[in-house]
Amino acid sequence: MNAQRHDWFLQQVFGHRQAVSRYLRRFRLGEEDSEDVLQEGLLRMYALPDTGSVQSPRAMLFSIVHNLAVERLRRTSGQATDAVAEIEALDVFSSEAGPEQQADASDRFKRFCAIVAELPPVCRRAFVLRKIYGLSPEE
Repeated sequence: MNAQRHDWFLQQVFGHRQAVSRYLRRFRLGEEDSEDVLQEGLLRMYALPDTGSVQSPRAMLFSIVHNLAVERLRRTSGQATDAVAEIEALDVFSSEAGPEQQADASDRFKRFCAIVAELPPVCRRAFVLRKIYGLSPEE
């Protein structure tokens, strides 16, 4: 079944990628958002439970992408308005950390790096793999 789905997707859906990409330019989402919408649309098409009931895969893909783009626009336009209202409500001059806080963070980071560098090589490697790269203890 997976091979059939994959073949159907490549033959009936994926070939419309450029046309959908051109269509998304009309929404003026920005390149990154347009690519996200396109990828989400392709993913939804690939995940359809019954591809045999799809009469026109091209039309369905365009419909899915259209709805996703409209939803993305609604979300982003609402966020921009909300963000302005929230900024005005806050009585904050700057969200950046002050110079003292930046210096303190830099000092703590340097001490952390020095301590990690002092670990034995195998222990240091295990620590970095676990804490930095998030690998499980078994990995």
